[in-house]
Amino acid sequence: MTANNHADHDDSVIMLDTHVAVPLCCDLDMLEDWLLHCSADTLDELGNFAYRATNNPQFGVTELITALGRYGVVLRRLLAAQRAQQR
Repeated sequence: MTANNHADHDDSVIMLDTHVAVPLCCDLDMLEDWLLHCSADTLDELGNFAYRATNNPQFGVTELITALGRYGVVLRRLLAAQRAQQR
C-alpha cells in the first residue's frame, strides 16, 4: 500500500454546499502553499508522524502535497463550472 492509495474508493458523489466548498478550496490551497514553503525539518517531522509505517515517509509527504494541489484544482474547476451554469 502506498501512502496515497485510493484503490478502495468508489465513484459515489458527495455533495457540498458552496458555502462549504469555497472555504475548503481556500484551505486546500493554503495548506499546499504552506507545505511547499516550510522547512525541510518540518516536512521530515510530518513524514515521520504521518507516514512512519511506510518505507519512504518523504514520498508520503510529496504525495500529500501533490494531492492537496490536485484536489484544490479540481474543486476550483467544479466551482467555476457551477458559477457558469448559474448565469
